[in-house]
Amino acid sequence: MSKSDIIHLAVKKSQILTWVIRVVTYLMMVIGICMFFSPITTILGFIPLVGGLLKGTVGFVILLAALIVCLPLWIIGFSLAWLWYHPKVGAIFLGIGLAVLGVILFFNYSKQGNPQAAQASA
Repeated sequence: MSKSDIIHLAVKKSQILTWVIRVVTYLMMVIGICMFFSPITTILGFIPLVGGLLKGTVGFVILLAALIVCLPLWIIGFSLAWLWYHPKVGAIFLGIGLAVLGVILFFNYSKQGNPQAAQASA
């Protein structure tokens, strides 16, 4: 192997390791949020007759919420790390992360509706 082949192989391994670490950090965020809310699911498991169903359903909902919430938070954290070394790339990812967060918040508040309009019609 030539020197350039060895360097190319080392760079390729480094890129693969970097992406593995990125995916693992995202999964760690999701697992952390799920573990934070695990006492709720554990307590629901003690309800007679429906505890197992409630525990599984609430656990699944918490997992989905964690997957959705962690995405913009991970992108924003990722972009803040890039801002120091590659400001243009970091700014692009920061914009993407904030846009994803904005979309999530927009859909969250649009589902709630307008409480003042509901009171006026009642």
